[in-house]
Amino acid sequence: MSVLANRNYARSYYQTSMMYSVNKEGEYDSALMVNYCVAGICFEADKALNPGFDICIKLINNTPDTDYSPEAHKIFSGKVKWCKEINDTSCYGIGVQFCKTMNQKPC
Repeated sequence: MSVLANRNYARSYYQTSMMYSVNKEGEYDSALMVNYCVAGICFEADKALNPGFDICIKLINNTPDTDYSPEAHKIFSGKVKWCKEINDTSCYGIGVQFCKTMNQKPC
């Protein structure tokens, strides 16, 4: 069975620096966004995150190519859907489903 058959939205591959936070104190860690779709984002980070965590994502280089690219919004909130170690390294691939975008107020 094709992986594409399980996807609701087309994935776009795009790498950019980002920051994320999973705590109420607003402490952010650095990460690398690797792909996105209209419903979520995938990024690589040094820390594992448990599925179900609420997360706030800030894109650092906010120069959108189009109105619908992820950089058209500065701040996203979502839930961690999955987390997998990448090729036996200390780096993790993390999938997040968006809850909403927030351009005006911080997480």
